[in-house]
Amino acid sequence: MQFFKDMNLVGIMFVHKHFQREKFDYQEWPKHENYLLVWSEFKIVFTKHTKLIQFNSHVPRGFRMYPLVPSIKNILDDTRYEKIITDVVGKIVEGERRFGHFLMDLQDFTGHTIQLSLYDSRQIQMVKTFRVMLRKSIVYVSLVKFVRSLDSNILRSTVFTTIVIQPNMPEAHAI
Repeated sequence: MQFFKDMNLVGIMFVHKHFQREKFDYQEWPKHENYLLVWSEFKIVFTKHTKLIQFNSHVPRGFRMYPLVPSIKNILDDTRYEKIITDVVGKIVEGERRFGHFLMDLQDFTGHTIQLSLYDSRQIQMVKTFRVMLRKSIVYVSLVKFVRSLDSNILRSTVFTTIVIQPNMPEAHAI
């Protein structure tokens, strides 16, 4: 953060050159409700030699940048002890509305499924989510808790969770 503290980087794309990659220390990463806000074994470390080169004068209108999203199979097979917050792309194959939340099964291009539990008290979001569920759309869901249990692993929404319908990204086109 010290490296970028005086720069206004919002809405601009950059290329980083001359940086280092180090093994990730889970103790130092930001957390929300004890869940890690990252999905990586490595981190980028900026040094005094790091160069930040502006890629474009602005981000093109309508351009969306998505992280590389792991497949549901990778999430299910993850055996790390740490609690993580992750992103997922999947087609809604089943879904139901329950009191105050939605339960959906998301399936990725590998054929694996995981249950997603979405909570949102905003009425407009509830209507939108219900429509998406009925249409069995492909969705990109960001910042959801990965909850491990003995009988089944699930994803649970957080206050940061967002959903994008039919996202324009390689992971969605593979479904």
